[in-house]
Amino acid sequence: MIHKIIERILDSSDVTDIVGTRVFPLIASQNSELPSVVVQMVSLRTNDTKEASSPLHVYTIHVTSFANEPSQCWALSKACQAQLNNWTPTDNVVRQSRLIDMASDVFESTEVFSFTQEFEVFCEI
Repeated sequence: MIHKIIERILDSSDVTDIVGTRVFPLIASQNSELPSVVVQMVSLRTNDTKEASSPLHVYTIHVTSFANEPSQCWALSKACQAQLNNWTPTDNVVRQSRLIDMASDVFESTEVFSFTQEFEVFCEI
């Protein structure tokens, strides 16, 4: 399912104009060129019913933008948000994606800025 999120992010010229194809699952190597994006699945919540688990699961996904300039990090995070917030694809896997939280950080020793967005992604399994 995470590949669907990465494909959706890379489908935006606003994103690819900034990072090219540097959108990574789980982690980027320490020496990766910036700016870049990392997509992580951090949790899965099943929707239990009285009789069994529902086929609709809720994934929590973190999309983190990294850049050397805060304005570029912000622009990248906004481009990712535009692709994923309220996304309702027509495939039979992802049903909807919505933004639920955001946080920013700076790695002072390297002056790398990060902006993490948390999305709930509803998928049918």
